[in-house]
Amino acid sequence: MTAARDITLIYGSRTVGSTTTNVPDGLTPIRITSSFEEYTVEFDFIVTDDLDTEIAALENDFSKRRESLTLTFGGSTRTFSSGAGTGFESRAELIKRGDDADTGNTRFYTARITVQRPADDEGGLLEASIELGYDESRHRSVTISGIYTATPTHSTARAAYDADISSYQSGILSGFGGTWNILTEVTTTDDKDTRLEFTRELLEVKYSESSGALDVASIVNQQLSITSQATAGEFSPGPFGGGTMQPPVLGTATYDASIDFTVTTALTDLWRDTILPWLDENIRAVLEIETLTMIEVSPTFDFPSNRITATVVFEGLVLGVENVVEYTLTIGKTLQTGKVLVPFWQEGSAFSKYVFQGPAREILKATQTTKTYGRMPAGEYGFPLITTAIDDPSGGGPGEWILVEDEDNVTPYRRGIMTSPGDTSDYWLGQRTQTYERIGGVGGLAINKTK
Repeated sequence: MTAARDITLIYGSRTVGSTTTNVPDGLTPIRITSSFEEYTVEFDFIVTDDLDTEIAALENDFSKRRESLTLTFGGSTRTFSSGAGTGFESRAELIKRGDDADTGNTRFYTARITVQRPADDEGGLLEASIELGYDESRHRSVTISGIYTATPTHSTARAAYDADISSYQSGILSGFGGTWNILTEVTTTDDKDTRLEFTRELLEVKYSESSGALDVASIVNQQLSITSQATAGEFSPGPFGGGTMQPPVLGTATYDASIDFTVTTALTDLWRDTILPWLDENIRAVLEIETLTMIEVSPTFDFPSNRITATVVFEGLVLGVENVVEYTLTIGKTLQTGKVLVPFWQEGSAFSKYVFQGPAREILKATQTTKTYGRMPAGEYGFPLITTAIDDPSGGGPGEWILVEDEDNVTPYRRGIMTSPGDTSDYWLGQRTQTYERIGGVGGLAINKTK
């Protein structure tokens, strides 16, 4: 039998090396592997007495995990305590390889104990990896994943993670530059909370989240799309000039964002005070319009998920000359021939009439309809006299047109949601009807008393 050495290994309640039944092998040196993550000790011993009972007890003791380890050899002692706040996760192996020392009264075994060390010199961070990605728009995303352990300073791995992850993440992101939102965060711990695996997914903030600020702490993964619809206007050629008039720009903005529960749950306040004014500002900037009127505002507040989605229907006016957005001119002419029909009775013809020539009349009506924004154009309700339109409405012939009636009607109205940050559109719908009558003509006498 080989000579015993002064080596003792205590794993949990099992002691190996100091009893007559478990004698260290005097020929095989103790083997130790030490790294940042693990400490492994391995040595051989011989079971010398009561084989069946002792072997069953050894196998039971070495099948346990998370037991404390004490190793004594050469007058020195190393202790790894497995318990709350230590981060020392241990596992044991009992190895039977077969050896010449295996006899009818002895058995040769190898014991191997591996202890996971806490990452106490890195704030509990055992390992980490960083992935930087780009989508088709070159929009950057970052995934940070790794492992934290409990430490002597932090009794649990989660406590170590909570204390360290923000500063660690900031250090990583500062190297990339930019502003970032955390999209998802997943953590998984063992049942003793001595080891925690984590993954954080972040997305770079490329578009402002409020007026004057790129990032709002409460707003996460904001989505905004603006659809505009420019319609072709139909304008009568007239005193305002068709090239200076512009119909409203119609459009829809859709918005979606998650709201961080840890920052706020006051969704309606955030919508009213921050998001809606920001939408108004961005629609104006994107479409380059001076006046924005919100026609329909439909926010949806998902309180269980702390999320806001919204649709805004709007119209925008690109202001042009005289603020005219619609203009039509209708000209109608009536010719009264002056013939006077006097009925008389004639046998066999009940519809007989004498025809006498009386004074004829030619009447022209010019009707202008205009829709303007903000105010009516300059002039009397915005309508000039239609002098150019009646220079020769009959297609030829002498004579002079006299304005005999001029009627104006104006209807002001307001369009838009009064409580929205957008403008309320003040419109004026006006109509002017001018009636002219021709005097004079071929062989006729023109007597104009207004001159």
